Amino acid sequence: MLKPYHQRAENINLLYLEDNLKLEDEEDMPNLELDHDASEWSNFISDIKQNSKLSQLQRVELEELLCKYRNTFSNNPGCTDLAEHDIELESDRPIVAKPYRMSPPQTDILKTEVKKMIELKIVEP
Repeated sequence: MLKPYHQRAENINLLYLEDNLKLEDEEDMPNLELDHDASEWSNFISDIKQNSKLSQLQRVELEELLCKYRNTFSNNPGCTDLAEHDIELESDRPIVAKPYRMSPPQTDILKTEVKKMIELKIVEP
């Protein structure tokens, strides 16, 4: 299921790796406009820092790699036209299984998530 979006406080962190940096005025600082994706990206990076069992060097390397390929990742799932595949089944006979028992609130959440996936064309009805 898709995770719900929770608006969080927006933070801007700046890391500049030049030793001779001298700012004379705050006007020299770039004005960064945060959008939804930037906020989510910073949360993703902070999760790596907090929940990772990697060493400090490995975390830095991972962050650099993720930032390099940042445009590859998205919070919105979708379909690609870059590759196609077929799933070949041994039999066309449907597998019959009893559905999982769910509470009414869980059932409503499931219906909403399935509806979202159909709208995003991730699954077909």
